[in-house]
This record gives sequence, structure tokens and C-alpha cells, in this order.
Amino acid sequence: MAQHHPWRAIRALADWTVHWTGELPEGVDAATRWADRTIWLRFGLSQVQRRCIIEHERQHIIRGPGGHELYEERSVDVATAHSLIRLDELMDAARWARSMPELADELNVTEDVVHVRLRHLHPSERALLRRAAVEAGEESTC
Repeated sequence: MAQHHPWRAIRALADWTVHWTGELPEGVDAATRWADRTIWLRFGLSQVQRRCIIEHERQHIIRGPGGHELYEERSVDVATAHSLIRLDELMDAARWARSMPELADELNVTEDVVHVRLRHLHPSERALLRRAAVEAGEESTC
């Protein structure tokens, strides 16, 4: 199965546009404006940050406007992590990566996205990762 491409998925949303800006509030890297179906991204983001952020905003679009802000952000974070990190990719990378930065780099995501994915593993996914770690002769931290 091919890696998920959030930019291709955004392009499939024909009525949405992406714009770049330097005028977002401090600490805000992106914003979705429903009124004109626009996603605003901050200038200066790395390729990995752009990939993760555009998927995050796409998940907001999929879910639709509304919802409790904190709950919505957490739900979108989880959906983003699952969309960007497939279990088989996580297992392959976890076999050799020796640090979180190395794991994130191999998965082409931010460390935050990896942390979310690991915190929200399904019990069956956790069991598969543990089994792979045992087979590799490693201790599992999942």
C-alpha cells in the first residue's frame, strides 16, 4: 500500500484553496476558514510540517465545522496520525530507529504526530508491535 499523500487528498477537495501567509497569530501555523473554504498556512514551514499540517486541516474539513474545540482538536490529531502513519510503516521504522527524531524522520512526520499515533494504538496494533520487538530481540516500549 502506498504512503498517504495529503496534498493529493487536498487537491481532491475541488472547492477548497490553500494560501500562504505570514499573518497568522503567534504559535498558529494554519487556519481553516469555512466562509470561503480556504486553508491558510504560515510561510517558513518545513516540508514535514507542511505535510502534517495540511493533513490536520484536511481532517477538520472531513469532520465539518463545529464541535467542542478541545475535543475536536484531539480527535483531528488522532485521525491525522492514523492517516499519515500506517501500522506496517510504523513497524518497519520501529525495527531500526533508535530515537524519536529518527522514527519521525523515517515516517516523514513530526515527532508530535508519532507521539499521538503511539498513544492511540489499538490493542491489536500494540500487540503486533510488541511481537515484532520480541522477534527482533528488543524490548518494547509500546
